[in-house]
Amino acid sequence: MLTGVIYGPPLCCEANCSSGSFGVNFTWYTEKNDDPTDDENGIRERLIHANWIAYKVVAPTLLAVGIFGNILTLVALSSSSLRGVTYVYLTALAVADTGVVVLWIPIAARLGYGVSGYYVAALYHAHVELVAVNTFMASSVLIMACLTVDRYLSVFLPGRLRGGYIRRNSNVAIALSFLVGFLVSIPLGATRLVCEQQDGPDVTFTIRENSLVTESDLWIGYIWTNEALIRFLPASVLVFLNGLIVKKFIQLTAKRRKFHAVSDKYRASHLAETSSLTRNRGYREEQHLVILVTAIVLLFFITTTPSAFLLAWYVKRPESDMFFQKFRTIANLAELSNFALNFYVYLGCSTEFRGVVRRVLQGRCRDEIREPLQETPVGEIEDFSRHGTTFRMSPEHTRLNSPGSPSKTMQNPPGEDCGKDAQ
Repeated sequence: MLTGVIYGPPLCCEANCSSGSFGVNFTWYTEKNDDPTDDENGIRERLIHANWIAYKVVAPTLLAVGIFGNILTLVALSSSSLRGVTYVYLTALAVADTGVVVLWIPIAARLGYGVSGYYVAALYHAHVELVAVNTFMASSVLIMACLTVDRYLSVFLPGRLRGGYIRRNSNVAIALSFLVGFLVSIPLGATRLVCEQQDGPDVTFTIRENSLVTESDLWIGYIWTNEALIRFLPASVLVFLNGLIVKKFIQLTAKRRKFHAVSDKYRASHLAETSSLTRNRGYREEQHLVILVTAIVLLFFITTTPSAFLLAWYVKRPESDMFFQKFRTIANLAELSNFALNFYVYLGCSTEFRGVVRRVLQGRCRDEIREPLQETPVGEIEDFSRHGTTFRMSPEHTRLNSPGSPSKTMQNPPGEDCGKDAQ
């Protein structure tokens, strides 16, 4: 993750570093002399303009949209009408995405305006920035993989795992996702150094790349290991398990359609219409969740593929390669959009989520609109051990139908039985 940001525009304090417009610093080297040619000046001006558009216009827009969407997602997912393990994972995913978007604000400011010159700011950009944002980015990807595993278990092993056990495991998986994300991000804190510059009577602080770390073979090995653990392995899980889930759900849909074609007349004559509605509600929710998770996975692949190509492409940073610099900027913004646009995927794919968001925007987030009581048949209660709504007999109904229940006793008083025996 963060390939484009790690190999972003260098901010250094050597004497041959020149500060361009808009606070973006670039280093230009030539084989013949140290003076930049007209072509290099033209390339630099175009690159400065591209970075101005990317990090002063596009990035702030994505950040504003992402912060609004992720906060609204957290509020909506706190609703009691969105219960189940899937929504626990979606809440954790929204927390991770919010962390990414918020922590991207200093990155966009640095890439658009440069380092402010204060020691605390330089220290943050050098040793904290990459560790913090990559922790949340890696956690988001790992949580998405855990969510896919949960959906796989829900579709292929329904009813075999108890709800409390699954919920406890989901909390452990989420905690481990954040822990692993932090551990794999710690080495990023050593990639930059803080250095001071004499600017007239004042001393300003900036950052430069720690070449002792970033040019070593150990660092290259770490980058590829990190990408394999945080990008390629979760991506393989997402592709394989989601493919199985979609295939299974298509098969279940076909079987269900055939079953309805045969049993419609029987259900109409033997079961109440409300019972049919109740039985269908869990299936519809499962269908919406499958579509939602699939859409999240598609967004992930679309927005992170450019960064994966960037990692494979990068060998030695070509400062004056205009195409490479533009592609790196596009990869940065595409990867950022993955964490900023999930809310809008939820909004487009989940009817339940849209209903909750509508109530939140109308100021009725605490006034839950519940289903009419008659939709749940007497003797059945909803079981949200997984997200899909299933039904089982309530304890009260079981006691009422047991031989020793008061209703059975009233129907067959002891005296009548004794009288019959006496006769």
